[in-house]
Amino acid sequence: MATITARMTARKGTLANLPKLLPGEIGLVTDYQQTFMGQEPVKGSVSSDDATSSTVEFISPSGHLIDLDEITTTDLAYGITITNASTNPATHLADIPGANITFIDNIATFNHTLSSDPSGDNDIEYHLWYNKEIGYHAEAFPNPEQIIKFTATSGVAQATGIEFLCDNKKSVTIDYTLSTTSASRRGTLTMLLDNASGVPSTSSIKDEYDISTGAIPVEFSLTDNGTDKFILNFKTTDTVNAHTFTYVQKSFK
Repeated sequence: MATITARMTARKGTLANLPKLLPGEIGLVTDYQQTFMGQEPVKGSVSSDDATSSTVEFISPSGHLIDLDEITTTDLAYGITITNASTNPATHLADIPGANITFIDNIATFNHTLSSDPSGDNDIEYHLWYNKEIGYHAEAFPNPEQIIKFTATSGVAQATGIEFLCDNKKSVTIDYTLSTTSASRRGTLTMLLDNASGVPSTSSIKDEYDISTGAIPVEFSLTDNGTDKFILNFKTTDTVNAHTFTYVQKSFK
């Protein structure tokens, strides 16, 4: 009797053409020799929404925090699907592409593109889908380049809006450019984050930088919320100029 050998191959193609993979489906990126697997979609909990935008927190069905800093715009396909759960099956309302989503840890902010304000409508559901690289991925999980702007209202420390979940990070490195209309500096923030069973305990921060022109008297520091997050703060005596903080974050577990 002849021996019949059956072969099963994964979906494969270039990185630019990596599609939305089904949960558990494997995709081989041929031009970068990377392998990805589709993840189970994660339902989000709305933190705030209005007529144009939404902020949604994503936590796994078992209640575990999901570190979405691992998602980058260069090596993953991902997006958010918005549905109305009042119908069976749920009615598809909109798709938010990854390029239009800003992540801080497990919190996503985006323009929702809906024709009406979803505030208070409990039937509106947000589901995050993403392909995650499997196997070795260097030594850290890098974020795409992000930009925030802040202006000091006083000379005391204020929150930048950048936060770090204790469960997901033990150290963070941020390469940044900080600029105003008359000055700029390039630097690296190195932070160590200690926690006890997910509750912040101690932290340290080091800021090394070069100034190309002018002066930017900004100091960075860390505080925590006493529950599950460390918070990056800034302090400056310049209460007039807006500061543009462009950065790439690498998170180490």
